[in-house]
Amino acid sequence: MAKSERKEKKATNKVKRLEEKQERRNPASQGTPQFQSRNPAPSVPWADPTDSYANAFDNFIHFISTISGKAIKFKAMLTQFEDQFSSEWNSEQVYGRNDPIQTFRNTTRKISIGWDAPAASFTEAANNILNAAELTRMLYPSYEDRGSVSTINQAPMIKVKLRNLLQGYNGQELLVTLDGITFSPDLEAGWFDTNEDVVAATGTSLFARGPNLVPKLLKFSCTMTVLHQVTIGYEDTAWPNELSVFPNLPYGYDNLDSFATAAAAARVGADFEAEEREEFDRILEDAIRAEADADMITSNNQIARARNKADRQQLRARKLSANIAEARSAAGMELTSEDHTAIGDKLLGFSDDYD
Repeated sequence: MAKSERKEKKATNKVKRLEEKQERRNPASQGTPQFQSRNPAPSVPWADPTDSYANAFDNFIHFISTISGKAIKFKAMLTQFEDQFSSEWNSEQVYGRNDPIQTFRNTTRKISIGWDAPAASFTEAANNILNAAELTRMLYPSYEDRGSVSTINQAPMIKVKLRNLLQGYNGQELLVTLDGITFSPDLEAGWFDTNEDVVAATGTSLFARGPNLVPKLLKFSCTMTVLHQVTIGYEDTAWPNELSVFPNLPYGYDNLDSFATAAAAARVGADFEAEEREEFDRILEDAIRAEADADMITSNNQIARARNKADRQQLRARKLSANIAEARSAAGMELTSEDHTAIGDKLLGFSDDYD
């Protein structure tokens, strides 16, 4: 055997031994290399921002059964909203008149609403489908057994609430009857496979491993007929105060004047705050200079006068900071944490330790 052939065979055997050694260390599955990271990425907690927004502003569609009292809610991710008012008149055609005689009967109200219920996790998806089942149950009445006959004991009326879009005359829940409810999974969004570990963590075996599928996105729509709990209408020529937010004005903004007042307060408050902020900063600078002068002066009388000046400037600064807070309140704003820190540091930084 030639020398070159022996060298090539030796190299081939060496490569083969190295491959066998690597195979023993990391056994492959069906010829596919297995890789493991020595430093796997840490599990980072994730929070759905829509939860924070919905919880902060009560941005939910609430449904409450008048039979069981059971309440459910969905995030208000609206896809449709239609509020329809219909007046019904009796029309009587009279001989010799061009127009019929119109006699008023009533005004009814129907609301059509649609919304999506997405899920960021298996747990939220399971909660959505459970709420969908509970909402469906609310369409059925309560029965009472009387001997061998079951009679309807209570009709399936429902209370709903969605901020100021769905509310009663007093800003509370709106009493309605549902014409029906439609919900369907979005097939493009897909499904959550059932997960026994997640089921164990949630404490329910309802979605144990098996044939169940949990949709990642449910689409809802329904039409409801509003049941007026009070007489809606004018008292002579004036609209009643107790109906000031009817039908869906934000509670506390019961007329155009209140909206205009709030808007004007915001504008005035913002302008006032800007002017006061400039004055506040100028007074603080004067006070700090006065305090610095007090440290540099040796005469007791001059020190006393300088410190009195600093005290007066501090008092003015405190009053102006109160004015700023009041302006922000009128404009529907609050002092930020940065505002509090800046004002606190500046006000507490001088004149408080004087005798």
